[in-house]
Amino acid sequence: MGVNVFPYKKSIHDSWLPREQISIIWDFYVTKSVAKSCSQKRGAHDYGLNSLPIKGMLIKVGFNENNNKILMCDSIKKTLEKLDLNTGTVKEPVLIDVNSPRMACIRNYQIEDEE
Repeated sequence: MGVNVFPYKKSIHDSWLPREQISIIWDFYVTKSVAKSCSQKRGAHDYGLNSLPIKGMLIKVGFNENNNKILMCDSIKKTLEKLDLNTGTVKEPVLIDVNSPRMACIRNYQIEDEE
């Protein structure tokens, strides 16, 4: 099954979803998310863990080394194309297969000079 995806961002509040469902999604992905960059600055310790077992979590939900990439880079355009996740730049819908799990994301990093 495929879903048409647009290459531009839209607020979840502008979606067709009911308000209750928006609240549930917001709570899961924003309020309780583990990210230092969020206003809540939650970490694994907030959930009783020393660290997140990310590899085990990904495997449990159907990801493996072939269909997920977490990269330290400035651009993931080629990776998105390889995983068939590229939505392009034209404001036309692009069909994305949603039956096979795939993900790609950029991991923040810094390159510093010697002290």
